[in-house]
Amino acid sequence: MSVNVNEINDPILDWVEKCGGGYVWEPEVFAVNVLDTSFDDEDAERLSQLVEVQQIAVDASRISLAGLQKLAAIPGISSLVIRGGRLASSDVELLRVSCRDVQIIE
Repeated sequence: MSVNVNEINDPILDWVEKCGGGYVWEPEVFAVNVLDTSFDDEDAERLSQLVEVQQIAVDASRISLAGLQKLAAIPGISSLVIRGGRLASSDVELLRVSCRDVQIIE
């Protein structure tokens, strides 16, 4: 059975926009930006259901390490940009097991 990417992603992306986030979904790039939203672990779980997303930029001030691990483990994700939260270097290395490009920004 084939997965219809639009059927999965469209409701999630509509929700992202309603929460104040944004995204780019073009043939060459699929990125979601929720840096200006106040997401928590439940929201991270919902984002982790995206299919074929390449990058997520997230404010992690209310997301646990477990929530960030779900985002880092999305199949095919190549970059996770994190602002906020207090991650130890060992936490960042743990995230890099699933997603090689983990960036911490201020």
